[in-house]
Amino acid sequence: MIKLKDKEKEEKDRIPGLKAWPNPTQTYTNVIVNHDFEKATVYVYDILGREVQRFKADQRTIPVNMDAHAEGIYIVRVETDVKTQSIKIIRGLKKR
Repeated sequence: MIKLKDKEKEEKDRIPGLKAWPNPTQTYTNVIVNHDFEKATVYVYDILGREVQRFKADQRTIPVNMDAHAEGIYIVRVETDVKTQSIKIIRGLKKR
C-alpha cells in the first residue's frame, strides 16, 4: 500500500527560512527575512567559521556586500529580536 502525504498539512507545518538573491553572487546579495522584527545583527562567516563581517539591520531585505571577500562559501546568520536564522551564500568568480 502506498500512502500519499497530506499536501495541506505539509505546507501549514513548514516554516520558511531566509532567502537570498542573487545566490550565487559576484558582489552582493539581498538576504530576505521571513518575519517582522525591530532590530537585527547580521553576521557573515567563512567556511572555516571565522566571522568576516558584522553589521546592524532594521529592514526585512538586507543587502550584504560580498565584494571584499574571496570566492567561496559563506554563512550569513541573521539574529533578530524574534529568532535567529542562517543561509548559505556562494561567492562566485567574476566573469572576465
